[in-house]
Amino acid sequence: ERSADCDLLILLLRQILRQNRPDLKLILMSATLEVDKLAKYFGGHVPVMSIPGRTFPVETFWLEDVVQMSGYRCDDDSDFAKRSWGHWRSQKQTFQISAQGGKKETISAYIDEEDDWAYDDEAERVDPDRYSDETARQLIKIDHTKINYDLVEECLQLIEESPRFKNIPRDEGAVLVFLP
Repeated sequence: ERSADCDLLILLLRQILRQNRPDLKLILMSATLEVDKLAKYFGGHVPVMSIPGRTFPVETFWLEDVVQMSGYRCDDDSDFAKRSWGHWRSQKQTFQISAQGGKKETISAYIDEEDDWAYDDEAERVDPDRYSDETARQLIKIDHTKINYDLVEECLQLIEESPRFKNIPRDEGAVLVFLP
C-alpha cells in the first residue's frame, strides 16, 4: 500500500542512488506497482523484471472477525489496551488568568485528557446481529494506534488450531497480516 512513509523512503533512495553508488542494489516488489512511473522516477534506465503469477482464492477476515472467532480478551492492564481504560480520564488543573488592571485570578477546572476517549469508530461499525456484545466491548478497549502482537499471535494460533481451517493443506496456504 502506498503511504507517506513509503513515498519518503523512495525519495531518499533516489537521492542515494544519484550519488553513483554501484555497491547499492535496490529491489522493489509489488503486486500493484506502476512499473513505468517508478522506472521513470528513478531515471528511466533501470532494469525491470516481471514475474507473472496466478491468483489464489482469498478469504478476508477483519479485526472484529478475529476477535469474535478467537475469543480474544484484552486485559485492562495490557500494553494494547487504551490508556486509563475504564477510569474517568480527567484531571484537575489550575490556571492563572490576568484580568483588567493587572489583577490576577486563579481558577481550577477538570480537563479531559481526550474529549472523545469513549468514542471509537471501529466499535460503532460492529453489526450487532453478527458480533457479540463482548466483541464490541473488546474492540472499544483495544488501542488501535498500536500493533497488537498478542492479537496477531492469537490469530495465528486460531488458524493453526481451529477446525474451520483444518482442511487447508499447510504447504499450500499463506497468511498475510497487513500492519502499518
